[in-house]
Amino acid sequence: MDNNDIYQVSEKLRQESRSMYNRLRSIDADAQFVTHVSEMLTEYPVIANERCGVWYVDPQLAHSDTVYFKSTDGHTNNWKFSLRRANTHIFPILAQYNGCILVDSTRKGKRMPDSFSRTIPIWCAVWNTAVKILRNTEWDCKLYTPPR
Repeated sequence: MDNNDIYQVSEKLRQESRSMYNRLRSIDADAQFVTHVSEMLTEYPVIANERCGVWYVDPQLAHSDTVYFKSTDGHTNNWKFSLRRANTHIFPILAQYNGCILVDSTRKGKRMPDSFSRTIPIWCAVWNTAVKILRNTEWDCKLYTPPR
């Protein structure tokens, strides 16, 4: 078997992995994982990110509110906060339940969506800073991001 044959076989396998059936099967497996996690953490509502998370949440399980976090708000060290996507409507939910389960997705091969590793930590740090200023009190407003 020469290099050209190996290339053709690997190309065929790559194309098959991108088939509609395999993509839908992947979405179903991920949705089952979301359901499993929500069953373990029943005290938290499940909120989908409109960008990609809605596909993965059973409508009967999902909270009626969604969020809109765009991963490019934290791309390539472009650390910025978008008032257009302030997502302030979930503050009462976070206060009532002391948190939530956010659902988003990413492409194959990435450990987590950019929204989780950058955009949402920026969002938390900005709003925590606002709380600190408004309450004129000690409040943790550091930026916490996962290790790279």
